[in-house]
This record gives sequence, C-alpha cells and structure tokens, in this order.
Amino acid sequence: MMRIATFAIAFVSLFVFPWPVSYALILLASIFLPLAGVALGILLDLVYFVPGSAFVPYGSLFGLLCTVLSLLVQRFVKTRSIGE
Repeated sequence: MMRIATFAIAFVSLFVFPWPVSYALILLASIFLPLAGVALGILLDLVYFVPGSAFVPYGSLFGLLCTVLSLLVQRFVKTRSIGE
C-alpha cells in the first residue's frame, strides 16, 4: 500500500508541485519501487521537455540515477540488516 501511495503522490507532484519537490518525491518513490524513478523521469520529460531548450533530457537522467541509487540501497539493506 505504501508503494502505491508514494508512486501516486510522486505522479501527482509532477503536475502540482515545483520541480525540486517533484524530484524529491521521485527519489522517495524510487526507493520503494526502483523502476518508478525511470518511469516518472520519462514522464517528466514527456510533459515538460521543450525541444531546443536543452540538449539533455534531465528528467530521464535523474530517474535513471534514482533507480540505480535505489537498487544499491536495497542491496545494501538486504545484505546488512536482514542477513544478521
């Protein structure tokens, strides 16, 4: 239930809150669901990316970074706290 709620809040934040809050909620959602970072980052670029304004899709790169970080955090938590 918590996973769905954080994903839904991060999804809504893309349309309601400013970008720093949305980025923080994308990071939080990707900790619970690792692929949520990529999905929400791509959605962020699809909604707000303007061709010619930037050469790099920053939302997708941030989503990919969040996904990689969340996978590393989950692996670290599983080996440290559950393995004891």
